[in-house]
Amino acid sequence: VISQLIGSDASILIGTGDRKIWTDMEKLVPGPSLPEKLGTATMYTPATGDEHLGTAVPIKSLGWLVWVDTPTRTVLSPANRFLREMAVVTLLLVLVGGVAALFISRQITAPIKEMTLAAEGISSGDYSRRVSATRYDELGVLAQSFNSMAQQVDDSTHKLENRVQERTRELESALSELHNAQESLVRQYQKMFRIDGGNVLF
Repeated sequence: VISQLIGSDASILIGTGDRKIWTDMEKLVPGPSLPEKLGTATMYTPATGDEHLGTAVPIKSLGWLVWVDTPTRTVLSPANRFLREMAVVTLLLVLVGGVAALFISRQITAPIKEMTLAAEGISSGDYSRRVSATRYDELGVLAQSFNSMAQQVDDSTHKLENRVQERTRELESALSELHNAQESLVRQYQKMFRIDGGNVLF
């Protein structure tokens, strides 16, 4: 009954008040080395070599002492089991957290990398570069703004190129007209003045 109450690994001794006689309720046994102050837990190592944790309580009405001790490994086994379980849980949390952090970081860095490559393409003259704007968060809004800006730059570039081409055609036409006018003036000049061997003849 006592073993069921205090555990099968625990032992109980009853001794006299003078601490000279001890029994395990079957036979006389050597008594433990008790501390000066009773009622406090004491760590000690018996002849078996295993570390034990014990305490002695006096029964004043009978003048006896009751000593109960338990192997330290038994006392610490729940704590050790808890620590092992917590270590497994912690490891799982670290792994899940690491995978989640990697997934979240890729969700954030991938659009930024795509936007960086698109910006580099636009800076090098490829105004058709766009980024995917399928997200509905801040990065999605940023991607839409980037695409709108890129479209405006592309449109402005096309307009500028068209204006340059139009001005070039106008300049070429003006130069052609100027050349024709110059040739016409030269022909008129030659008709008005006959040039013969360096001498001007009227």
